Amino acid sequence: LPLFDQLIYPLAARCNMPLTLLKRMGWGNIIAMLSMVAAGVLEIYRRERVLAGHTAPGGHGGAASDVSIMWQCIPLLLIGASEVLGSVGQMEFFYSESPASMRSCSMALQLVATALGSYAASLLLVAAKLVSGGTWVTPNLNKGNAEYYFFSLAGLMALNQLIFTVLAWRFDYTPSPETVDVMEADVTQPSITTPLLVDAEAATGEEVPHAAAMNIPTRGHFGAAALSASPQLPPESLTVQLYSPAFGGHLLPAEKR
Repeated sequence: LPLFDQLIYPLAARCNMPLTLLKRMGWGNIIAMLSMVAAGVLEIYRRERVLAGHTAPGGHGGAASDVSIMWQCIPLLLIGASEVLGSVGQMEFFYSESPASMRSCSMALQLVATALGSYAASLLLVAAKLVSGGTWVTPNLNKGNAEYYFFSLAGLMALNQLIFTVLAWRFDYTPSPETVDVMEADVTQPSITTPLLVDAEAATGEEVPHAAAMNIPTRGHFGAAALSASPQLPPESLTVQLYSPAFGGHLLPAEKR
């Protein structure tokens, strides 16, 4: 998790490919699918080594392969990466996209869905035994075809990812407080409004006609801008000051424009 927070996510943002919550969940599904493919390929290699006579001492109910158990790190690392992307992304998604009064229930629903997924995995194993007549997953793995079970899981994940992609493409994120009017936002801290005062008359000694006002976004809040529309004033002659009534004074010193 720290690796993703401190390295992967910032790196993706610098490359103009920020990983949104839905993208994290999608990539989590893809990596989980790849982990099942890796497990299936490893199982094929392990059984072929046994059938070729490359065995190790021991074994319970059959010959043990001489393939190092460290090869299982590959699918396990992929599973870990998918959990960081998918599960953590789901928790953040349920929290951020739910109304404030429903966040606890949404988080609970996410955990319930995870628990149901664990039960569904057991049912899939039973279904695989019924479909294959017990030839896929056997007590003696050397006489079975466990890779078919892994590849079946990868196929189901691919179908799930296809459906997820369609739904995610149509999803609209809930507007955050940074994109809504401060009057509609959750004001737990003083809002910052930043009118721009154009001291044009002081700069030129002439009356400024056609003064206009408009709203501008200022990182989470909306402010007002009083801008000059006079064509007679050169930009370098204007003094622009930023100030906030919420803090009772100027936020930034005046700067030439």
